[in-house]
Amino acid sequence: MKKMADQVVGVIPQTARTGKIGDGKIFMPKALLAVLFILFGMGLAWAGDEPPTPESNKTAIDLVQSHADYVWTLVAAALAFFMQAGFAMVEAGFTRAKNAINIMMKNLMDFSMGSAAFAAETRGQPAFNPLKQS
Repeated sequence: MKKMADQVVGVIPQTARTGKIGDGKIFMPKALLAVLFILFGMGLAWAGDEPPTPESNKTAIDLVQSHADYVWTLVAAALAFFMQAGFAMVEAGFTRAKNAINIMMKNLMDFSMGSAAFAAETRGQPAFNPLKQS
């Protein structure tokens, strides 16, 4: 047993066993200094901000609402996409096996034409075209 302990001690460097370099006396002040520098630096960065006004609050709220509208549109599109896939599975289950491919192609064309029609219909509306927002 002692032989194995000697082998393990032989792997650890002498400085780590004695505690002269890695005892934390040098690292702690540097880490504390870095944390204080970051905290005071953030305080100085925030000190230049203007206080909120009703106009800036309204602008921020409108921006958040606009982003929420975009996110909801994407979520609704994803739900419709998965609804189309689920309906294709239901239809394929109701038909004979030899007609399953035809049903899948019909549903794929239905989704493709519906997507193209949606894109053509909503192209001019600002809610669906971020480049045309005023």
